[in-house]
Amino acid sequence: MLAQVQEELAFNIFKLNDGHNRYRAYDTCVHRVLQKEATYDDYKNKGPLLYFFYRNNAIQIKDDAYVNMLVKCKSFPQEFDSIVLRLRWLYGSAKRRVDFRDKNTSENVMDYIHKLRREKE
Repeated sequence: MLAQVQEELAFNIFKLNDGHNRYRAYDTCVHRVLQKEATYDDYKNKGPLLYFFYRNNAIQIKDDAYVNMLVKCKSFPQEFDSIVLRLRWLYGSAKRRVDFRDKNTSENVMDYIHKLRREKE
């Protein structure tokens, strides 16, 4: 079961790195939006900017293997205590923070796109 959790963690890390690299690749676009310099024409005329924001989908960290492990294993050998504690932190408070920021970022991006559309009208 720990092997499944390890695979899930590797997948989550890959998804997080992919999201991070996407932001880095579009740093100029993000900078323009954060500085409130982006205009409707930026979205209309610059395909990458529009594509970036419409592609902005949530990372959605998975926790299926971790939850499955907790359901099936009511207790763990003492030598796994440190691993289980770290997993509880990762899938507990750390995952909640990432999920919150992920949701918040996606909502802000969509709100900004809607605002630009309203300004155009």
